[in-house]
Amino acid sequence: MKRILITLFILSISIFEMQAQDIAKAKEILNKVSAKYKKFNTIKADFKYTLEIAGDKKFKETQKGTLYLKKKEFKLEMTDQVVICDSKTLWTYIKDGKEVQINNYTTKVMDVNPTEIFTMYEKGYLYGYTGEEADKKRTLQVIELTPEDKKQSFFKVKLYINKANDEIVRSKIYEKNGNIYTYEINSMAPNTKMDDSFFSWDDKMYPGVKKVDLRPKKK
Repeated sequence: MKRILITLFILSISIFEMQAQDIAKAKEILNKVSAKYKKFNTIKADFKYTLEIAGDKKFKETQKGTLYLKKKEFKLEMTDQVVICDSKTLWTYIKDGKEVQINNYTTKVMDVNPTEIFTMYEKGYLYGYTGEEADKKRTLQVIELTPEDKKQSFFKVKLYINKANDEIVRSKIYEKNGNIYTYEINSMAPNTKMDDSFFSWDDKMYPGVKKVDLRPKKK
């Protein structure tokens, strides 16, 4: 019995040390990623987005899009919609309905803030290193993020980071309802010139679009 207890004690210490190493390894990798992206004034990234619906193995919706980032401003262009944010106001243009919804922007509006996608681990998340994967002649380091806020609609985010250049090439968001969202970055252009006006709604760019203002009315 004594030998069993000693063995279990040693195993528990080994597991704890492995977990600590996984966390330390993850932090080391993420710090490199964060330091790299913080050097950029702007980022333009072309990506492929895939949605997998829980319980339906045959369903897979795929779209292409472009993400523009500048400090706390962002613009997301996709096949069916355009999302624009100047850090205060959020415009969501639904192309099929030819309608734009206007909201005050807060961190609660979107589960994952596009402007923080490369530094999101720094607060509100637990993280760990889960190993390496070979992909298209690249070695990808895999990091798992778990939100500390259990009210979030998702329970896990996986980041796939190119070991050669510390760039995120893929992220997967796992929702509690079983849906999985995958974002594959196809190309990235840092320090692309972007005027501030690019991150606000322009009626001339979208003629004939109905405006639906969902912001609380001032009393």
